Amino acid sequence: MNQGDYKVDRASNDYPKFESQFNEFLSNPEHKLSEIKGVSVLPSDSHNLRIEALGKEIEIRLGLVLNGESNLGQVTAYLIKSRDDVFISEKPILALWLDVLGNVKTETPESAGFTSVKDANSLINFIYDTLNKLLESDECTPFKNG
Repeated sequence: MNQGDYKVDRASNDYPKFESQFNEFLSNPEHKLSEIKGVSVLPSDSHNLRIEALGKEIEIRLGLVLNGESNLGQVTAYLIKSRDDVFISEKPILALWLDVLGNVKTETPESAGFTSVKDANSLINFIYDTLNKLLESDECTPFKNG
């Protein structure tokens, strides 16, 4: 087995763990996110969470990333731009990372994970952080005429 085969095998073994952790992270979103005023949970499937907040649609998805020799689950919040239910584009807003033990890393992929996917506040904090990042972006700045 060469090095590339080893990476693929390890990623194939780790990804189902990240999917399970992601599902735990997203579990019962209506209840968890009811604490955040103005956030509505939209119809979603087991591979994402869609919310509406501040008049904008945000989708949270899982992907696998390689960080050095370690696989991580990357949870990314995307701003979804659509017109009349037609997808136009998406823009990443914020990401966090999960290790194989279910620790949530919020600052960098290398940071220590002080919370777990099982902690209800993990999702709440991620949504607050995402909305703050969105408010600081050019998506929420005044349009310049002329």
